[in-house]
Amino acid sequence: MVPIDHENSYIRTLYPKIRSQLRMDSMEQRHHIDSLYEKNIISSLDYYFSLHLLGLSRNPDPLVGFSLALLSKANSLGHICLDTDSLSGQPVRFSDMETDPEFFYPARGEWQEALARSDLVSGSIQSPMVLDPDGRLYLARMFDVQTRLVQNLKERLLQTPAEDQFHGVMPVVEDAFGTFSLDAPGIAAQKQAVLNGLTRPFSIITGGPGTGKTSIARTIITLIKQHPDTFGPDAHILCVAPTGKAASRFEDGSTIHRALGMNRAGSGVKYHRKNPLFVDTVIIDEASMIDLVLMTRFLEAIPTDSRIIMIGDPHQLSSVESGAVFKDICQSRILKDHITPLEYNFRSTDDSDIDRISKAIRSGDTETLLEHLTGQPSDQVEFIDLDPESNSHEILKDRILHGYGCFFKEEDPERCLDALDRFKVLSPFRHGLFGTTAVNTLCKNILRSGPNFDIQDRFVKRAVMINKNDYQHNLFNGDTGVVCPTDDGPKAFFRHADDQVSRFDPNTLGGWEDAFAVTIHKSQGSEYDHVLMILPSGSAPFITRQLLYTGFTRARRKITLVAPLAVIAQAITTTTQRPSNISGLLDQY
Repeated sequence: MVPIDHENSYIRTLYPKIRSQLRMDSMEQRHHIDSLYEKNIISSLDYYFSLHLLGLSRNPDPLVGFSLALLSKANSLGHICLDTDSLSGQPVRFSDMETDPEFFYPARGEWQEALARSDLVSGSIQSPMVLDPDGRLYLARMFDVQTRLVQNLKERLLQTPAEDQFHGVMPVVEDAFGTFSLDAPGIAAQKQAVLNGLTRPFSIITGGPGTGKTSIARTIITLIKQHPDTFGPDAHILCVAPTGKAASRFEDGSTIHRALGMNRAGSGVKYHRKNPLFVDTVIIDEASMIDLVLMTRFLEAIPTDSRIIMIGDPHQLSSVESGAVFKDICQSRILKDHITPLEYNFRSTDDSDIDRISKAIRSGDTETLLEHLTGQPSDQVEFIDLDPESNSHEILKDRILHGYGCFFKEEDPERCLDALDRFKVLSPFRHGLFGTTAVNTLCKNILRSGPNFDIQDRFVKRAVMINKNDYQHNLFNGDTGVVCPTDDGPKAFFRHADDQVSRFDPNTLGGWEDAFAVTIHKSQGSEYDHVLMILPSGSAPFITRQLLYTGFTRARRKITLVAPLAVIAQAITTTTQRPSNISGLLDQY
């Protein structure tokens, strides 16, 4: 952290108008940005950003600076805005805080009056901050992007298919489902999802893993290609997802960044509002992972008269970046008829322990969840109540050796990539005793010492993940691969969305990290046969229902949950809230 020195030349030169406001005795400590900074609640960026904007004001107000700093902090943690009505008088708490809150948001009247007086706040993007009529406070850029997203969706809802086209689609769909009984579980919802996707300009399919979302998308693609008289000849279909792993579910699938034509520097795109993509139908998978800015950018690059089918699970964790866009869109009343929810799990016949527990987590049913975890042993769900006094190394050792055994014994890089889908260790954090950094080191040490692995040299085969978009190699944040020994030394291998495997020198990659253990956030869009999920003690305030649900639903066949029972019980009652006005603005349509 940069030490605060209110008398240094940087502050004295750039902020002469607000130097008097920076004195600790000029106002109550509880609303002073110096105090927030000294307590590590805000970053250096948040601190100097707020100071800079205050320096542009004709009437700098410390309470406005306090708001700027916390709004900047909130944006960095994925929040679009601050809801001043609900936060007024409440403790200042963010998901990365490790101590009890010491500061409180201002009282509603005091806060609203300070914002109303400030020339840094208005109801439009002409000012650095925007306060909407319902008390939501935005940085101008976020308010602008939210407005553009809603406007784009409204324009799509105005596109009404011709009546004769609708009647032409019905026989196609009836024929496709002719061999299925609509009384069979899940089939009626699948048929409705296909019908919505083919007849509406904008439709949404929601559901957890195994409910058939990808199968429906493939059915839609097949029907469009098989019936050119109904859907037009030479249909241009684009299937995208936020990660290469998710995009690989589709033939010729693409990441969103690649579809936009993101340049190598990541600073610009080829396709946008003024130069849209040449597509008729766009399928967007894993939509819950897409943040507000990327979603807006991508929708603006799609012609308004194109068909869009959005697929995702609104109960999962939201994007790492700003907003909970997919969830907000799904909550709009105006889109109710455009959304097809899928409930039946075809993969586990809706009767597996993993599926039952996932539904209990999703609905906040603490009693059912704890009953399953502490009841009779299950082949699908193993629960280990993590005792602070227990030997965590021994708990993990045998399970890691067994889980990654096949990976280490494989010699062919492509089979190594396949083996990565069989087992994964998940943690909510990067740092700490059970964070991914520590667990990755533990995994490498355990695997190096494993029996019969015959590791003689210093090099250990590694599972790796890209942590920074690498446009030069067409690799994107979240893509997973392996680093294997070859005759030419260690090489990195990655499977792209088109199922082709590329080979690189690891030293030429933009940024990567070990991925024997990954964060639950990073695991979204992927599924594994067996998941080992660790929720350490002391993490209760930061473990939410969405995080627990997301981790559980990464497992296809088995999950081993290592956690104190108290952490799980609290997690199911804690939900992530990211306020916005996306659904409210859509409902004004």
